[in-house]
Amino acid sequence: MGKKKVLIVPDSFKGSLSASEVAEIITEGLSVDRFEIQTLPVSDGGDGAIEVLSTFKQFKKKKLKVHNAYGIAKETEYLLDDLGSAFIAVSGASGIHDLGETVLDPFIASTYGTGQVVDSVLKSGIDVISFFLGGSATIDGGTGMLAALGALFYDGDEKISSNKINPLVRYDSVRFGGVTDLLKSIKINLITDVNNKITGEFGAANVFGPQKGASSKEVEIIENKMGKWVKLLEDTSHRELKQLPGLGAAGGIGLPLMAFSNTNIYDGAEWFINSLNIKELIDWADVVITGEGSIDEQTLMGKIPGIIASLSDEKGKSVIGVCGKLSGKNKGFDMLFSLTEEFNVTEEYAMVHAKELLKKMVRVIACKI
Repeated sequence: MGKKKVLIVPDSFKGSLSASEVAEIITEGLSVDRFEIQTLPVSDGGDGAIEVLSTFKQFKKKKLKVHNAYGIAKETEYLLDDLGSAFIAVSGASGIHDLGETVLDPFIASTYGTGQVVDSVLKSGIDVISFFLGGSATIDGGTGMLAALGALFYDGDEKISSNKINPLVRYDSVRFGGVTDLLKSIKINLITDVNNKITGEFGAANVFGPQKGASSKEVEIIENKMGKWVKLLEDTSHRELKQLPGLGAAGGIGLPLMAFSNTNIYDGAEWFINSLNIKELIDWADVVITGEGSIDEQTLMGKIPGIIASLSDEKGKSVIGVCGKLSGKNKGFDMLFSLTEEFNVTEEYAMVHAKELLKKMVRVIACKI
């Protein structure tokens, strides 16, 4: 009897382990004498997307110094493929993970640093850019990014210093200059981890504002400012933006790109599944192991571990889910293992000790495959 073929395709355990770390721990815990293993970390376009993509095939990594969301100098990177396309994660320059214990303030946080990355890419002659929208600290509608590309935002007669403040909440006039023509010359792919529209009850400010430090009053202000910004972009570009799903991702950074560039929006989970040839790998496998930090009722509603589980189930494969915590009904898995339940620990403890607990849990999983 031959070895069982095991496909390991986890997303990250957010706040604890990257997708690559989860995949490595599971792989190391399975005996090569018993199993033939293929490993592929995955993402839905949020944090870790660049890392996941770079593990799949060869890319050129480019590093550069930029400003983070609060205008502090940092180093970030983007990827280039052989076809001359660039891949940029908004979380790389403008990510919330950079800010650590800093008190979050969406009135300060800006996508200026992401704009610096775009500027570097365009100056190198590249005109196709894929953005991974997820994990940002910002709700600036892409105003900071535009400022880095040359747009001028004013508060009265005073030019706004867009690398240290969110221009959206301060500007009363803008001069686009040559930025609109610059954006018209490039092709953009927006790869989103959410499908929220830009404004409204489920828009960027109302849903993600509190996560990024906004008080209820600040949410109202940002929502109002965002509505005016959307109208300005629609009037200038003559394109419909307000009702487009996905533009609420990453604080609306995709708004000016959709307004002025040749832009397409893709669901992050589906984009990765197609780009990484995951369906073919599922065909190869006998057992599929996937998971993320929390497996809950949302997992089977478009999140990448849920899609992988559904695809595997359709093909008659055994599906194992691993996670930090487990809640809700999850019918797409044959077996489910969570750190909190397996070891009877709190969520906080599991996050701090995720690596050692996952190593122990994999030994249990190995015995049940």
